[in-house]
Amino acid sequence: MLKNDIAVFTEATYDEIERILKVFVVNPSLNKSAEILEPTHCLIVSGPPGVGKTTLAQVLAAEYSDEGWELVSITSIEDGFRAFQRCNRQVFVFDDFLGKIRLDPASLARDDGRIVRFMSMIHKDKGKRLILTTRAYILEAARALSEALDDQKVEVSEMVLNLATYTRELKARILYNHLYHSEIDQDSIQALLAGDSVRQIVDHRNYMPRIIQWMTDEIRPRDVPPSEYPKVFLQTLEHPDKIWDKAFRQHISLNARILLYCLYFAEQERFSEPGVRMDTLGLFFERAVVGFGAITREELRAVIRIRFAR
Repeated sequence: MLKNDIAVFTEATYDEIERILKVFVVNPSLNKSAEILEPTHCLIVSGPPGVGKTTLAQVLAAEYSDEGWELVSITSIEDGFRAFQRCNRQVFVFDDFLGKIRLDPASLARDDGRIVRFMSMIHKDKGKRLILTTRAYILEAARALSEALDDQKVEVSEMVLNLATYTRELKARILYNHLYHSEIDQDSIQALLAGDSVRQIVDHRNYMPRIIQWMTDEIRPRDVPPSEYPKVFLQTLEHPDKIWDKAFRQHISLNARILLYCLYFAEQERFSEPGVRMDTLGLFFERAVVGFGAITREELRAVIRIRFAR
């Protein structure tokens, strides 16, 4: 009874794994991750949002489960300590272990020591595996703040996922698997396959597994006529704002949103090279925070005076 919550969450993870295995396409990251995990016993899968971190972690866990290991899906490091059984072969999966959207410094200060202690226990036990996932920027922020996680003595390896690992063939197979196992009406699928839409999707600069999943979920295109499905699919790739809208508007601060606006518009004016210089961005941001009403002009001047005084 004391571990019932862990058992229920693990059962839900099994259901999710069953769905994922239907659409998963074997790629180089799977073998590389397994090779890292075998000697270290601990693996952090990091990368940008939507690239497939959770999918990779769950497929790795499924392979161990097929070999008789007990899957334990946890939502806190305390769950890991509670479920740890010395005599059993166990594979622990901790998704978004540092937070889903952003790092919580207070939670990190409270938990980082216990996270490292649990990793150490796993590393020393041949019958244990620990697979953690996190967004790359959250992991970097955590390492900057936490001496425990940045300690070179911590026996943990990291597998960084990026879209460069997805060849055109892999992208096409991911799309095919999602379409094959979806419940979208066949007329919509045939409309997608009839023209040049598949090639445009596979080669699109914004291609990402999460967008493919979004657009092959039966709920999303329910009100889209079959003939319009290819067009809507490509429009979603071109402008995937619906997928990220909630995170952008509710999960980051106003200043963070303003900074992203500044980055976007500053880069639009510089087509010759990617990115923007910090001094240029700083001036742009200072004008923008006043224009968006985040601070008053007088408050900005006070901040600038303090900066120059230092």
